[in-house]
Amino acid sequence: MPRASTMNDSTVACTPTLSSRPPQSRQLPRRSAGALIRKRERDKQNQKNKREREREYVAGLEAKVQSLEKELAISNVQHYSYAKSVQSPPTDHTFASDTNCRVSSDTEERIVISCTMADAVLGASAQLSSSNFEEIIGAIPPPNNAPIPSTSFVPFTPPSTLVNVLPCSLPDSAVVSLELLNRVITSPDWNRAPAWSLSQSNRSHQHFDRTASFLPLLAQLQADPAMKLVCPPIAKTLDLLFGGSSNPLANFVHSIIVHLPCRPPEKFGIIYVSYLYLRWLVWPSQESFCHFPEELRPTILQLVERHYLNFDLIPWPQLRDNLIRYSLRHDLESVLSLYCCSLRIKDWGEMNFICRKNDEDPQFSDEFLRKITDISQWTLLETFWSEYPDLVQGLPLEIMLGLDIFMPAADTQHI
Repeated sequence: MPRASTMNDSTVACTPTLSSRPPQSRQLPRRSAGALIRKRERDKQNQKNKREREREYVAGLEAKVQSLEKELAISNVQHYSYAKSVQSPPTDHTFASDTNCRVSSDTEERIVISCTMADAVLGASAQLSSSNFEEIIGAIPPPNNAPIPSTSFVPFTPPSTLVNVLPCSLPDSAVVSLELLNRVITSPDWNRAPAWSLSQSNRSHQHFDRTASFLPLLAQLQADPAMKLVCPPIAKTLDLLFGGSSNPLANFVHSIIVHLPCRPPEKFGIIYVSYLYLRWLVWPSQESFCHFPEELRPTILQLVERHYLNFDLIPWPQLRDNLIRYSLRHDLESVLSLYCCSLRIKDWGEMNFICRKNDEDPQFSDEFLRKITDISQWTLLETFWSEYPDLVQGLPLEIMLGLDIFMPAADTQHI
């Protein structure tokens, strides 16, 4: 009997109670009326704070816009006063009212070059020479009968041109020292280096900061005569494709271009042509000057106006000049990215640009080299033209590549 009692007790203990409910059917305790009131008050206060922050943000933006408009108005007034001073030449020792446009016969001799007039006479990609430069020189009498310097003065552009200069852009006239101008005029065309700005900019210009190391590399290569043999006129294809070779110039060119968002044919086309151009800058000679395409030769504006070295590697002279003039109004990283994405080689498609003959090292194909050294075979997608109309001014329309060529032809049989 006791054993049966034990079994009954264990059976009762293991039987679940009928009053137990599953966890999901339990009801949460209701919030009190006071808690709901406090929550509504907190929500109202949060919404009020949010609206206040939005008002402060909008007010800050409006103040910033007003400040920029004021700066723009001041800039336009300065351009207008500058044009008036050009129209009425000063009679004192200072050549112009603007401190950036003056000629001092004692300590600093500076002149003003009309880049617009030079381009009109010589062409956008013209080269300065002692003969053709005299054609654009205008004789302006020195102030107060001062002795005429060895270099004549270039006439200013008309006042209307100066007044209509767009904001955040360079004027059509560039201030050039007489020393620089004399060096440009007297030097042969193959011995005229562009005016660079190779200093570090900021974090937003990472593509441009990569070229800042070119100046120490230039000094290093020029200091060692043996480096001219290490960096041959035509670099090895593998050195340009992969870098990390004994050719420091090829390694530098590869490092500044390999990260650009280009397709492989265009990317390695830029690398190949850039190596030819930069080698001329390191060891200038008539021979190296003739190795790269003629369109890459520095323009007048490149010779006298400081700019990024990256601009010199663009094949079209008009686009290079426009980038120098209007670079302050654009985000250069965005411009460079869209430019690289829009760059195309005509009728290349998906063809291979690397070939290998008789078990030799890989080489660029002859057809590929012919195309990349012929600037007429380079094009830009119309997206770049639409996004930056000021930068494509003067470019021939033949290089604009429409997006419709990438769309399949419409099937008109069932229409």
